[in-house]
Amino acid sequence: MSDRPGDHPEARATSTPSGSASVPPESERANRLAKISLAMVPAFIISAVAAGITGFVLLNAKGFEGSESMSVQGGYGWFVLILTNLLIILLPQYVGLALGIKARRLGAGRLATVGIAVNAAMIALWIAVVLLGVL
Repeated sequence: MSDRPGDHPEARATSTPSGSASVPPESERANRLAKISLAMVPAFIISAVAAGITGFVLLNAKGFEGSESMSVQGGYGWFVLILTNLLIILLPQYVGLALGIKARRLGAGRLATVGIAVNAAMIALWIAVVLLGVL
């Protein structure tokens, strides 16, 4: 057996930290989370289409056309409204907000702050305009 440092089993085990190649540094992870947070903004379009289809299918399953008033649709209409408008449509913004907060805590800085602000603004604007009829 030779006496080179790399030949000894203990030297090989301590020369490279285990798993360090697969774990990105915190700043890279923070920036990646912040970018994903911002990617949730265009995902809003996909979720809006999915919510529209879901609402249409759910209302037609009970025999409603969707143009009836909420008093005619009753509790089922409110269920469909809440499901589609608060859960399905805004799901990417909830995820984007959470990822932005996580990225901010990991040190992403301005990019994470923009992700938080944009996703929070989209949630607030959607609730104000669509559900409360402010504008």
